[in-house]
Amino acid sequence: MNRIESFICTAICMFFFFSSCIKEDLTDCPLPLQVVFSYEDDGTGLNAITQNDLKEATLFVFDENENLVTSWSVSNPILGSIYQPDIELVPKKYHFVVWFNLSYPYSYTPNLSGNPTEDEMAFHLDIPAIRRIDESETFSLPVSLYGYQEDVIKEARVNTVTIPLVQNSNVINLTVSGLTPTTDDYRFSIKDNNANYNFDNEIIACDDFDYTQVVSFSPASNTLNASLTVMKLAADHRHPVIAIEQAGETLFPKRELDKNNLIDLILARYPDNDFNKRHVYNIEIVFTTDMSVSIIVDGWNVVTNGSDNVEIIPD
Repeated sequence: MNRIESFICTAICMFFFFSSCIKEDLTDCPLPLQVVFSYEDDGTGLNAITQNDLKEATLFVFDENENLVTSWSVSNPILGSIYQPDIELVPKKYHFVVWFNLSYPYSYTPNLSGNPTEDEMAFHLDIPAIRRIDESETFSLPVSLYGYQEDVIKEARVNTVTIPLVQNSNVINLTVSGLTPTTDDYRFSIKDNNANYNFDNEIIACDDFDYTQVVSFSPASNTLNASLTVMKLAADHRHPVIAIEQAGETLFPKRELDKNNLIDLILARYPDNDFNKRHVYNIEIVFTTDMSVSIIVDGWNVVTNGSDNVEIIPD
């Protein structure tokens, strides 16, 4: 076959391929994709995400065998908007995974150039060598959102895939009252091991690290206040614990009755808590004159009864 015959043959093949896509049979035709990111919180408005929180969305597309097909990113994503990435997919089943704000201090592995599978990929909160995330009035962890959807690209001109999101970041507002004001520094910390996640958003346990913030008494104030952003909380993940140090010495917990497991405290206040929808918690630790403590979670007093159990009463 000479070059002219080869060209004619190729042209005829392409004609029949594209003509089949123009007609009814779209089985082997790459089709445009539309994507919508949806999000639902608990409806109170206390856990609302602002547009300024959403810097970037990164979408990963895997086939039904969990092989990476492609990825795509969009800056300043708007929840509920319809996006049409520069992606075309042939009709079959796909897994769609999205992470929001996937830049420092967040990252993922491995590098996409190696065509990793979905099972090989992981999300990370990058922990410094000192095993401590230092937060302050000027720095806290960015909002982290995760989304997953399985969907079938059908033989239609446009396929719209809606990906429901869950929030992986939580704000823990801590207040201490009942102490005599000093000029000391006080370090608030929440110890956990939840820095890594697979692409099903399950925690991959790591070595313990601390979310911390150093505060001191403000002039004319009798309370200490800290606000820590922490990663995913879950009823079956009873690892995070609260601690307070004064000038390097442990102030809380001091006694066996001092309950400091964050999940236990939240579940005492909200026995049926939906950790996927409620993401802001206010915890007050009140010291008495004998340095015993009572703990108030969102306006309810957590009462210890001498065992591992806790109960709550209105404050």
